[in-house]
Amino acid sequence: MASVYSFLQTYLIIKGASFQLTDFVQSLNQFLCTSTTSDKFVTAWFGLLDASKGKLESISAGHEPCYVYRAGNAAPESLSAGGLLLGMMNLPYLSEEITMHPGDMLLCYTDGVTEAMNPEHVEFGLPKMLEAVGKCSSDRSAHQIVESILSAVTEHRDTQIQSDDITLGVIQMQ
Repeated sequence: MASVYSFLQTYLIIKGASFQLTDFVQSLNQFLCTSTTSDKFVTAWFGLLDASKGKLESISAGHEPCYVYRAGNAAPESLSAGGLLLGMMNLPYLSEEITMHPGDMLLCYTDGVTEAMNPEHVEFGLPKMLEAVGKCSSDRSAHQIVESILSAVTEHRDTQIQSDDITLGVIQMQ
């Protein structure tokens, strides 16, 4: 992660206002391919949001898909365009762009959420995570939605220790 952070800072200094998400991800991948060993890799999701226009550009680099919940629609849309994990092969990355509207929500998470095990070694899983989000009313804050997911994971795990880190992000469009 130190290499990724350092690369991001350097890239932003060099590119500044001409920042392009696809170029950044492909350049980062090339940097990691040449500067790390083949047993080192990174999974990541990259998003660039222009909140004033509601435009979100998304690239998944071997990461869990992010989900967009549209206002008034219970079924989430998956954002999965991208490519392989970073640092393995120098291949292109695809991006996808969507328009976010007021009331829409973006959910990003790491596999520590879906792979959380209970004492019977059953994973929490994607369906349970999406169900936890679906149980949230539309007037809940981003913080409350994150807390709801974490609570469902904790309840599922019961006495089992969390085996992987958990990162959750929720963005709600106003």
